[in-house]
Amino acid sequence: MPLIKYVGRKAKKQDNVAGTGIWWLGHGDVREVPDSATGKLLAHPDVWALADVAESAGLAAIATQSIAAPPNPTIAKFALQGPAGEVTLDPMDDAAVKTWVAENLEPHGIKVDGRLKGDKLKQAVIDAVKAATTEG
Repeated sequence: MPLIKYVGRKAKKQDNVAGTGIWWLGHGDVREVPDSATGKLLAHPDVWALADVAESAGLAAIATQSIAAPPNPTIAKFALQGPAGEVTLDPMDDAAVKTWVAENLEPHGIKVDGRLKGDKLKQAVIDAVKAATTEG
């Protein structure tokens, strides 16, 4: 199945074109989609793009957070660099961050304290990914 990246700017986006019901959680999020949906989604290049990443690329390819909180609010404070581009946590609400963690980190055995909120939750995600990608 092809990997499709969300290139729009919303905090989350559901496929409303090809009828798959798949959700993307923020700019840069990548999902597998059925072959039959690929053409319909790619017909909207301002929303979806073919992900330039091997299907076997895993969590180890996710890198690090942007350095400090930048003065420009359009630059993300909480972002992960991954094989399919940047996943920005900034625009996500707590529920979206927790959903992203459940779908992308927990399958790899990475846990994040779900009691945290706001920037503390987002920082915990960044710290958990850093710890997982620097271990052995």
